[in-house]
Amino acid sequence: MQPTETLPTETLRYETLRHPARTLDPARAEALRAQILTLNLRLSDAPAFRANWQARIGGFFDGLEWLELAWCGDRLVGHHGTRRFALGRAEAFYVDNFTVDPAWQGRGIGRTLTGRWSQRLALRSLGRTVFLLARTQSPVIGAETAAAVGAKHAYPRFVGPADPALARVAERVVDALWPGKAFDPQTGVLQAAYGGRFLDVAPTRHAAVAAYFARHVDLDRGDALVQVVRACPGSWARMLRYFVGHSLRRLVARARLSPTHA
Repeated sequence: MQPTETLPTETLRYETLRHPARTLDPARAEALRAQILTLNLRLSDAPAFRANWQARIGGFFDGLEWLELAWCGDRLVGHHGTRRFALGRAEAFYVDNFTVDPAWQGRGIGRTLTGRWSQRLALRSLGRTVFLLARTQSPVIGAETAAAVGAKHAYPRFVGPADPALARVAERVVDALWPGKAFDPQTGVLQAAYGGRFLDVAPTRHAAVAAYFARHVDLDRGDALVQVVRACPGSWARMLRYFVGHSLRRLVARARLSPTHA
C-alpha cells in the first residue's frame, strides 16, 4: 500500500502537445519520458505491468496525435495520449495512455484531461465519422462507457450481439496496433494483451458487465477488452449528460460530507 502523501498546494496547470515525437526537442523528450515512467510505476508492483512500461517507454511518443499533460509545479500528475488512424472517409482515435498519479486521483484531473481531448474530437466529428477506441481490463470502465454512450453507439454490447460495423473498426485498429495478437471480434477480447495480470481491478455493480468480463476476459492471461464508441451528435449529447450529471452528484456528495460552518 502506498504511504499517505502530503500534496503540494500549487495550482494545477495543463499542457497540450501535438505530435510530440516530432515537436519535442531531444532533451525535453528524454526528461518527459522519465517523468511518465516514474508516474506510471507508482501504480502497481505487478511484474507484467512494470515490464510493459519499461518496454514501451523508449517509443512512448511514437505515433501520438495528442498528448495532454497535467502538472503541479514541476511534477507530472497525469497524462492522456491518443493515436489517430485513417479508415477511408472515417477516422479512429485510440486512447494509447491515460494515467493520474494515485495521490491525486479523485480531484477531477482525469475528467479534465479527457474533457480537453473530447472537445477537439467533438469538433472533428462534425460532418464526418469518428470512432473512439480503448482497451481495458476494468469492468468499471466498461460499464461507464456503456452507460455514457448507450448500447447503440458502443462495442461490444454486453447484452446481445455486437454491431458488425463497430467490430470491423476494432479489427482494423487491432491489426495495426497489435499484429499477431489473437482477437475475437464477437466479444471484443484481445488475448494476452498485457502478458499477465496488469492491475488490480475494482468490481462493477453492473451485473451484465460483471458477468461479461467473468465469462470472456481472462485477467491472469492478460486479456483486455477493446471498446469502440461511434462519435456522433447523439452519442456526444448522451456523454455530456452522463458526465455532467456524474460531476454534479459528486459535488453534492462532497457538500454533504463537508462540516457545517456557522
